[in-house]
Amino acid sequence: IKWFKETDCVCVYKNGHVIEGKSYKNRANLNTHVLERGDVSLHLNNFNVSDVGDYYCQ
Repeated sequence: IKWFKETDCVCVYKNGHVIEGKSYKNRANLNTHVLERGDVSLHLNNFNVSDVGDYYCQ
């Protein structure tokens, strides 16, 4: 599972781990407990004005 904002990688879920993109360190997260139910919602903490925009999941 990969989350992007434009071309910036927000976070990646791989092999049971969430890896945050450089600009989203300690701010981006996925609730890994609900992934198996199909919920891949992205959660951002400490929201910045620069975070406004379109995000997409791959």
